[in-house]
Amino acid sequence: MRILLVSQMYPGPSAPDFGAFVRQVEVGLEQRGHEFARAVIDRRAGSRVKYLRLASQAIAAARRFRPDVVYAHFLFPAGAIAAAAARASGAGLVVTAHGQDVRNLGAIPGVSSATRLTIRRGRVVAVSDFLRRQLVARLSGLGEVEVIDCGVDLERFHGAVQKSEKQLRKLSSKAEELLPYPIPNDAALAPPPAAAQALYGSIVGTVAARVQELVRVPARGERPGLRLAVAHDAADEQLRGVE
Repeated sequence: MRILLVSQMYPGPSAPDFGAFVRQVEVGLEQRGHEFARAVIDRRAGSRVKYLRLASQAIAAARRFRPDVVYAHFLFPAGAIAAAAARASGAGLVVTAHGQDVRNLGAIPGVSSATRLTIRRGRVVAVSDFLRRQLVARLSGLGEVEVIDCGVDLERFHGAVQKSEKQLRKLSSKAEELLPYPIPNDAALAPPPAAAQALYGSIVGTVAARVQELVRVPARGERPGLRLAVAHDAADEQLRGVE
């Protein structure tokens, strides 16, 4: 699959940590054979003009690369820019909401309207059920919002991992509170292109593989005493057997 990645955060020479999680998802999808083109901002500095440049780059890349899916990180402005790129190339659209972009809804004039138009164009992924519920509350009448928790990179974040039994029970209880809840579909929204549906499966597969890798960490002896609890949808074929 040909995927155009659009993000307002992406690692660059002057800021290698800037949106490192976006690059990790990209790498995971590349390892599954998908081809990427990018329209990204890879530095923190700069005025808001950089978003106009991002829009120009994304639309030009979409016309040149002819992607099957435009995959955006953050609802606005990257999501709105990606929607324009998807329209320019006739591609599907998938947008991931990360946190602050959801909190900006209603707080910054015009962002809610732009986000609503973006969501009508494609499919939305939230990185937690807490965030999904916030998004649904702030933008009523949404269709389905998928929850895909990208987990934690233990090679990058390797602080103290020993937890007491009490702490582990507390974490398990919190995980149960965050299990997905059913939300209504909006029949007025047009179904997304098949390519966007396929990208969903690839993202879930990437996360499933990463979860399996994390489960194997204690067996390698890298984190003696580490216990991992995984909360997931038992109906998901790709996550069955990962406990």
